[in-house]
Amino acid sequence: MSCLPTTPTTNNVLTDIVASNTDGWLNISSVSTSALTQYFPVQSTPSVLTFNGVFQTTFQHGRIVQLQIEETASSAANIRKTALQVYLYTGAAPATPTAGAVYNGSPTNLLAIVEIAAGDYKRLSDTVWLATVAPNIYVRTGSTASSTNVYAVVLANEGKTYAASASLRARLFTEQSTALA
Repeated sequence: MSCLPTTPTTNNVLTDIVASNTDGWLNISSVSTSALTQYFPVQSTPSVLTFNGVFQTTFQHGRIVQLQIEETASSAANIRKTALQVYLYTGAAPATPTAGAVYNGSPTNLLAIVEIAAGDYKRLSDTVWLATVAPNIYVRTGSTASSTNVYAVVLANEGKTYAASASLRARLFTEQSTALA
């Protein structure tokens, strides 16, 4: 018995469909300039990032191929390359973190906790550094609708303080198989 699908498939690589005008980048707004400790949200006004429609099929299998975090600051001296933990959820958005407090995530709808180490950041320019990780997380897509979102909570994984000029963005790439029939 074969495990291959009977319908031909093609792979698609997707990023956020709403943020397509920014190549899928979502701003991590209000970067905190207070001292962070492990498990604190990196935002002074925390929010849950929504990667819209990164899976476009119902009851197919997809995978999260790549997660990128970009850090920008006014000068090279203000780049922090903070180690992060990114909690990824699907199905429904998780609870919003509280500023200046440890985030206690829920196992409900949790896909994975992706760690980004300081060594994952690569220099793009003096004032822009990019961290790219390949979590390779498999997901059964579209169980509640034909378009599935992925939600992210970005937390510090070490004690750091961002400069006032710091800004962060995130981008997620997914791959899925779509029936050609």
